[in-house]
Amino acid sequence: MLPKGLATPNHHLFNILKGEMVIGYVWLKVEEDKRSAFLYEIFVNDKHRCYGVGTKTMRYIEEFIQQKGVYFFKLHVFGSNTGARKLYENLGFEIAGVNMLKLLE
Repeated sequence: MLPKGLATPNHHLFNILKGEMVIGYVWLKVEEDKRSAFLYEIFVNDKHRCYGVGTKTMRYIEEFIQQKGVYFFKLHVFGSNTGARKLYENLGFEIAGVNMLKLLE
């Protein structure tokens, strides 16, 4: 998904810092011509979760993409990831579709 590594067009990778310590990261794709952004991944180290780091980071991302003229901010979250789902719902994200899975014997 990053054929040119960090130089892959439209992809942005950010470290999440606490002071000078990296406590997480963000991987984001912005397609300005489509006025769309997709959050591939946000990760915060376990011991730094539940302190507002995710919320603060997502608000920073929103400001970043709004400056690029983005209207649509999309992401995928697994149904079982209740912590992430709560974060996104609190930030105003809504369900746009549902993936379903059936395990076959």
